[in-house]
Amino acid sequence: MVQMQTPTAALLATAMSAGCAVEPRYLEPGAAIEVGIEGSDVTRAALTLSLPIRLETDSENEDRAARAEALGVAVPYVRIDDIDLSIEWTIKNLTDSDGEARLRVSAGNEWYFYVPDNFVIEPQEEPEILSLVDGVPRRVGPYQIIGGVVREEALREAAFDLESMTRGAVNPFTAVLQSSAESGAEIVDFETGIPIPDSDLAGLVRVDIDFEADCHMVLDYIVRARDHRGILHDDLLGAFPDQLTVFTPEEILPED
Repeated sequence: MVQMQTPTAALLATAMSAGCAVEPRYLEPGAAIEVGIEGSDVTRAALTLSLPIRLETDSENEDRAARAEALGVAVPYVRIDDIDLSIEWTIKNLTDSDGEARLRVSAGNEWYFYVPDNFVIEPQEEPEILSLVDGVPRRVGPYQIIGGVVREEALREAAFDLESMTRGAVNPFTAVLQSSAESGAEIVDFETGIPIPDSDLAGLVRVDIDFEADCHMVLDYIVRARDHRGILHDDLLGAFPDQLTVFTPEEILPED
């Protein structure tokens, strides 16, 4: 029998060992993602988790407007370093044979969201879907459980990539395949030519988890958030809808 820490326990251990100054909060996951059930042809499924961002106060809105006027470009409500996100996951193979699984993580900010299927690399052998994070194939043995963490730096990179391919007008393949979110990096707004410092780049307000397997498998996950600015609602996903900010980002599409 394989024994593993639960996602919550493992993430708590990580936070304690790192000595984090900001206590992590955990967004209760929905149902596990299960694919490859016998008798079904569903081998891939996805979900979207929107962060429970509280309403912006009048003073925050005024400060943001003043910053945008001073900078010369739009400034988001949720910025790239307001919330550090990570995702712990486990994949369970429920069959008596080897299988292959892929976990793809994409995301969106308050203006734009990324859909991996819109951007496909086509090598000679078979198409490869370009996700913002992860996407590598993993072998999972009979009745085996494997696990891992999509770390904070990877999701921060995803937020930077979103800004690069939208306000920065960088080719999406270049944005995703080249790591460029080191501290102090900036993006030049293609419309105005104004450099946007990383402190004013948009942070993630949603994560999209996509799971694919070639046999009966289940993905369990939990999202951890370290809220540096106190913009997550106190009740998290239990907050009433009218107490949360509703974002309506646009889907990023390839150029014709």
